[in-house]
Amino acid sequence: MKKLIYKKYQRLMQIIDEFSAGDLSSNNFHPSIIKIKKKSNKVKIKARVFNDLGDDDTLDTRDFFTFRVPKGRELRSIKLNKYDNRSYGDNKGGGGWLAVSKGASIPDLNDPTGLIGGHLIGTAQGASAGDEILDDLEQEFQFGEAVVPALSPGQISGGKFTFWFQEGNFDTPNEAFVDYTLTFKFG
Repeated sequence: MKKLIYKKYQRLMQIIDEFSAGDLSSNNFHPSIIKIKKKSNKVKIKARVFNDLGDDDTLDTRDFFTFRVPKGRELRSIKLNKYDNRSYGDNKGGGGWLAVSKGASIPDLNDPTGLIGGHLIGTAQGASAGDEILDDLEQEFQFGEAVVPALSPGQISGGKFTFWFQEGNFDTPNEAFVDYTLTFKFG
């Protein structure tokens, strides 16, 4: 019986593994497209991003991915399963950036009005490995004069949405990276 339940659970979980399937897109105009299978209720993404404040343009410093939430369903949870930035040494930084935009791309990375939610994740209390982070996106985020609006509960439903993840730290070498795993759950 346990084996049958596990196999059913496996069909409901879709895994996108950058380490075995190749890098997620670093182009905000052409994000990686993740097709949500009709019977999937979870998508797990495993990936790595390098320090985006270095001077090596060949490194994968941002991840952009988009998916269509099936009609009649909504995103109910984003769990940060893993956030490993040990490669940063003693200078861990202030956390990674996770943002979302409605549509199939994020046209202007410098204009927070194009986002429907965004927040720092990874090192903050309540937004670190093992935590539910959808609630963090449901809070307004301000840095300097820029303000990213709070994601409205239930807003990610029945349509295309693009996510942006990156990590950066001025005092860290180019080779520093974050390994992260996110699980998106739909209902």
